[in-house]
Amino acid sequence: MFNKKRKKLVMYMFLGFMLIFLTGCKGSKDIQGKWYAENSDGKQMIINVMDESITFSSEGTDDWTVSYKQTGTGFKNNISYKKIEFDDKIYSFVFPDKKDIDNAIILIPYDEDEATEGTIYWVLSKNDFPDYNKYK
Repeated sequence: MFNKKRKKLVMYMFLGFMLIFLTGCKGSKDIQGKWYAENSDGKQMIINVMDESITFSSEGTDDWTVSYKQTGTGFKNNISYKKIEFDDKIYSFVFPDKKDIDNAIILIPYDEDEATEGTIYWVLSKNDFPDYNKYK
């Protein structure tokens, strides 16, 4: 009798860990959606973040889609961030003001362990194209 209960407990624990692992790879709801983006060259783009993929759209070019996974999340110095990975590179999806989830920055971190410090790749807004120069 004890053996059956123990086996069930181990099975439920395993299933729970698998569920956590599988849902942990999808992007958080606050990074999902349509983002207006601008890079350091002034290039503007629409970035659509879905559960497991990101589509990049720019006027005059073909859209392209990449698969991604979210590999971490956290806060540092009142800054919220999500670590994502695509094309074998780590990026940080940073919200400079934790109360404002409509504006963000995608960074290429200098160091994998310092998600909020790096080179700004794109500045993002959910409302309209942002001005990259305001974030330099």
